[in-house]
Amino acid sequence: MQTSIIKNKYIFILFWIFVWHIFSVIISQDIILPSPMEVFFRILELMGEYESYLTILNSFLKIFLGFILGGIVGIFLAIFSKKYNIIYSLFTPMINVIKVIPVPSFIILALVWIDSNKLSILISFLMVVPIFFFNIYKGLNIVDNKIIEMANVYKISKFDILIYIYIPVLYNILLSTLILGFSMALKSGIASEVIGMTSFTIGGKLQEAKVLLESKDVLAWTVIIVFISIIFEKILNYMMKKFYNYIK
Repeated sequence: MQTSIIKNKYIFILFWIFVWHIFSVIISQDIILPSPMEVFFRILELMGEYESYLTILNSFLKIFLGFILGGIVGIFLAIFSKKYNIIYSLFTPMINVIKVIPVPSFIILALVWIDSNKLSILISFLMVVPIFFFNIYKGLNIVDNKIIEMANVYKISKFDILIYIYIPVLYNILLSTLILGFSMALKSGIASEVIGMTSFTIGGKLQEAKVLLESKDVLAWTVIIVFISIIFEKILNYMMKKFYNYIK
């Protein structure tokens, strides 16, 4: 059954690639919409260049750093907000503002404050904090306080309470938050690289391709971004399942 579903997914992907091909044939202008095969061969060319790997690594490390920092801050703010109402009342308005302000506005403002090479770290951080804060805060409120009180009565360590009570309850929320958070960090981080025209980054390559009207490069780098997101999601799923099975 599962194999059948996976095969169906591939069929759906092939269907949309075929639709893409049909539109490229109808338009018949590479500068507007190159064919899937042209983009595929361009990806192979890029993957044969040493500079492409440096570009991907440079973007990924900065965005990942912003993602990790944003996740840590969001989680700790959620924990302290659950414990102290004053913290929740103090930080919620600010985090709500961060959540609703458009990403380009943050990017343009941030360009005034910091160097463009550090821009993706800051933007990824800002976009991730609200996701972790609100999701983890809601998750913490699901945990039964009576179980926590009982654990405290029996003098169970804080670490064991975290591992054996909180993590199992928050597992699905944490996993979806990690995946959503990284997806948002990746999109916003690369957007900041595009606007900031940061050199040796994926966003910088996209901006360069746009200026030179290289649609093949724009689509090729876009496909690479999608693959990075999918691969990282698979890694997160695998690591979280391993960890969860270990503590069960």
